[in-house]
Amino acid sequence: MIIFFKLNEKPAQASSTTGDSQPLNMESAGDLQYFELTGLITNLGGPIKSRYINVELKLEGLAGDFEKVLQLNEHRIRDKALQIMGGYSYEDAQLDGFQERVRVDLKKGFSVILKEYRSGESDIVRHIYFTQFVVQ
Repeated sequence: MIIFFKLNEKPAQASSTTGDSQPLNMESAGDLQYFELTGLITNLGGPIKSRYINVELKLEGLAGDFEKVLQLNEHRIRDKALQIMGGYSYEDAQLDGFQERVRVDLKKGFSVILKEYRSGESDIVRHIYFTQFVVQ
């Protein structure tokens, strides 16, 4: 029995590029990269509007274009974070595990936003670390 394999001779082309022709769909660069989001403050939802949540984040990723993608989409990421945070009530904030819930919701929200502006199979943000987390 003889089996033949046809090999594709042309490499796949990147689906999006920057002005300097660098693809925005690079996967792992091997080194961890970080991006900080500071000054995320918004009122909590509910009847008492004097309550607020103040969060600062450090986002971690491995993609070669991690910092560039986050810089280009920082306004979208900030908007999504404030939208998510403003959806919580003060009662939500009093529950055990609230900080982890915020982390998960932000990661999911960022994933949805960034997948619209970056090609690639995996989520660009691997971990979210809180450098500040205040509910008052």
